[in-house]
Amino acid sequence: MSRTSERGAHTAKLGRALLMDTASEPFFDRLLRFAGEQLHVPIAVLSIVSDDGDYLKSSIGLPEPIALQQGMPSPLAHAVVDFGAGDAAVVADAREPLIPGAQIGAFVALRLRGQHDEPIATFYVADRDRREWSAEELRQARAFAELLEEAVRARRSTLALGADQVRQRDAVARRHRAETDAHREQAQESAAVEQLSARLQRALLPARLDADLDGRVVLLYEPGSERLLLGGDFLDVRRLAGERIAFVLGDVCGHGPEAAALAVALRASWNALQDDDHPLETIADRLGHTVTREQPEQLLFATALLGVLDERTRVATLLSAGHPRPIAIGDRAEPIELPRGLPLGLAGDDPAPWTAATVQLGQCSLLTYTDGLTEGRIAAGASARLGEGGLVAAIEQALHAEAPPRALGRRLFEHATRAHGSPLPDDVALLQLFA
Repeated sequence: MSRTSERGAHTAKLGRALLMDTASEPFFDRLLRFAGEQLHVPIAVLSIVSDDGDYLKSSIGLPEPIALQQGMPSPLAHAVVDFGAGDAAVVADAREPLIPGAQIGAFVALRLRGQHDEPIATFYVADRDRREWSAEELRQARAFAELLEEAVRARRSTLALGADQVRQRDAVARRHRAETDAHREQAQESAAVEQLSARLQRALLPARLDADLDGRVVLLYEPGSERLLLGGDFLDVRRLAGERIAFVLGDVCGHGPEAAALAVALRASWNALQDDDHPLETIADRLGHTVTREQPEQLLFATALLGVLDERTRVATLLSAGHPRPIAIGDRAEPIELPRGLPLGLAGDDPAPWTAATVQLGQCSLLTYTDGLTEGRIAAGASARLGEGGLVAAIEQALHAEAPPRALGRRLFEHATRAHGSPLPDDVALLQLFA
């Protein structure tokens, strides 16, 4: 085994051990609770796979004596689960007790895998009664399994990286390593941080676009230098019936794992709401409830732009929840004036906090973004920020230079970064829809 492979195996094993040994974490608890709500089941469990069995990491709906055994062998470890194709086991009639002391009549078990395809965890959703599982319920369960898989991967690596950093610092103090060694280790850690950032981004971005949207939509997500591991921007786009395209782009205003967990929950909630073709005001209201339900202390809120584009008429229906104005781009760039409603999570008792508006786009493309793109400085050391005006000027400069339209988002990000003089501190998410 090469040294790189040995280090990777060591990091994975260390991360797995630390993940089993850490206390219950709100990030996983909230994802499980949200999964249970979306699937309308009372029980959801996440267990970590170890060399000697499964260990309970997080759960909802289990009897208290079992639920409090976090870090102990999973109550599901004894169950003989036949994982078939796709690492999934679907049981409509659990004749044998799946968990001693817990009434379970039907369950779905999904195996989560690590970077090297090794099993790292198991995600269960269960009902107390025997029942059949619909195709839509299985699709939603797999979507939550993908989110949990990325979260477990990132958390394992984060814990291992932190432990390695402590050990490395102690070694430097003991052995007085040369400065060149420290620089090399810093480069290795930076590469690991970038890898973790990429994993988290996958939980905040669409896993894949519909084939016919690939040429119509440009997405860009760049983590900020101050929150490289824990971004709060999210975006998604989906095709709807009737030649329509639904999209959302949002920004959780906060830092750390709480903001990241809320961003993941909001994106998942938006996706689930698309199946019933709700008005944008209703979707905003449901997302606002997601924010308040996920963090009752109301320490966080989120801005968002929700939209539906009718491809036949080129009419876009747009709703702003405290978000920067979108921009219509044709021969020139023009910000679109919208009723600017309250951010998600701050509506309180306001009876009508959001109002959607329709815009005729014609042959213009539609650009929406998070404020990380415009909050950078206009020059290194300057106090003025790029702002909407500076962004519009940069777009028109690109139009004048006849830059490739699909490269506009990347060009704008690089322009803002150059002007700032260093990596932009906040996350940047950008979505552009073409005619």
